[in-house]
Amino acid sequence: MRQKEFFEVFSVVTYFAKGRRMKINLDGVNLNYELSGAGPCLVLIHGFTDNLSMWFNQVPQLSKQFQVVTYDLRGHGQTETTGNEFSVDLLTKDLYELLKTLNIETVCILGYSHVDCCRQT
Repeated sequence: MRQKEFFEVFSVVTYFAKGRRMKINLDGVNLNYELSGAGPCLVLIHGFTDNLSMWFNQVPQLSKQFQVVTYDLRGHGQTETTGNEFSVDLLTKDLYELLKTLNIETVCILGYSHVDCCRQT
């Protein structure tokens, strides 16, 4: 995909998601996330080498019944990395801190790839 096509797709994704894109700082790393909808919380976690935009087809439908949280894992999408080694514990801590900052205590998690490791921790 050429750069121009990427940005055209990216702006379509942003438009269709109709969420609020924000960033929070977690231990010196700016974590990119989006909130959409209202209701019970559903966290959608992308897989390795992907980003939160991969959920653009699902978020509009799911946000009709849920408060949907999507975010870029550390080192993915628009979330920074410290350059340090990645670990399941670190990715899990990022999710915990994001939910804590958003005052969300109960969630359902949906994801793929290495997400199952975060969910179980």
